Amino acid sequence: MKKGIKTSLRRFLVIKTLLNGKKWDTQSLLKKINSTYFFRFQQEYSLETEEMNLEKLTDPMLSKILKDMREDKIIESEPMPQKSGRGPSGYQHWLVNDLEVYFEVLLEFLSFADWLEYREIQLDLHTYNRSIFLNSVYGQKFINMDLFKFFKSKIGIDVNEKSKRWVLKILKISPSALKTFYGYVMGTAEYLELFHIVADDLTKEIFLSRIVSAFIKDLTTPSFWTPYPVKFKSVFIIDEDGNEQKDPINRPKFIFNIEENSLKFDIISNGVTFSKNPP
Repeated sequence: MKKGIKTSLRRFLVIKTLLNGKKWDTQSLLKKINSTYFFRFQQEYSLETEEMNLEKLTDPMLSKILKDMREDKIIESEPMPQKSGRGPSGYQHWLVNDLEVYFEVLLEFLSFADWLEYREIQLDLHTYNRSIFLNSVYGQKFINMDLFKFFKSKIGIDVNEKSKRWVLKILKISPSALKTFYGYVMGTAEYLELFHIVADDLTKEIFLSRIVSAFIKDLTTPSFWTPYPVKFKSVFIIDEDGNEQKDPINRPKFIFNIEENSLKFDIISNGVTFSKNPP
């Protein structure tokens, strides 16, 4: 087991608790983590090992974790309102409401969730940890058209309104697609600046292709869950106007159909139809 896994677990549990978008005081946070999550991680994941020596969080342990997370600018804290006639009432904590911090929280959360998923495969567990982030109040907070302002500010081009609508539908339910969105934007921005070039239509085409590929990865993963019904049956990537394109280098192509209250995704793969619905 890699070094630092206990710290990663503790930070993961703090984030998991704060995903409901509320402010948590230290004692409530401590009680929630120890009473709700500790038993499960100890028993279901068999984390009580010589390497891990898993133990319940104490007040000093949690205070250290919260201090580190504040220094990393992931959470904010403030004194709780003082009750009449009493001393200090402690602090309350919440996840920072900022888009770039949001992505940092996503990456940290998914990184540990991926490690847990490896253990889930070993133990035949399906707990949907990767999907918890996007099925939370905080997870949905920044999934809106402002993402494309961020995209344009970093890369210098925009995608059309039709593409924005269906990409946004995917980002609302696919953690892998959301991670890919951020990774592509930041990586491409760095590449463009390094080589002093500007983005073009191919930049957008690759972006759309990678979003869909990441989404398909989630759809075929046992730990993926969404409250929205999703059905898919083929893959062919089309251009951003929805027109099927001939591709000399045989990149995959997709066709899609999105309804108002659900997402239907058609994926052509040897004529086989798959569906992914909530458990």
